[in-house]
Amino acid sequence: MLDTNGFIIVERIDKRLKEMGQTRVDMCKAISLPTSNISGWSRRGSIPPADVLLEISDYLNLDYRYLITGQIGETSNPVDSINFDLQTKFMRLNELDRKFVLSMLDLLYSTKYF
Repeated sequence: MLDTNGFIIVERIDKRLKEMGQTRVDMCKAISLPTSNISGWSRRGSIPPADVLLEISDYLNLDYRYLITGQIGETSNPVDSINFDLQTKFMRLNELDRKFVLSMLDLLYSTKYF
């Protein structure tokens, strides 16, 4: 189940940082994130944006799903997992590459399905 409380997600981040012997400052410098963002998520209970969660999970060497659910392992619905993976990979692309991918999808769709 998705945790909609940013405080819980920040607790998981802090726990992993402690295990690694790192601090929020270390992580934020490494991923170019203002440290105030993490404090804000915790204080407001807001969820970090998906692209930031991915950067954090990469830095912490954790599955992003653990950060948002607290559970380790695959999601129960493989289609949801595929859609999330596609979306997150797409969001990591720069704008030019996104446009290219969309044009290729349009081309594939128009020639294969019509």
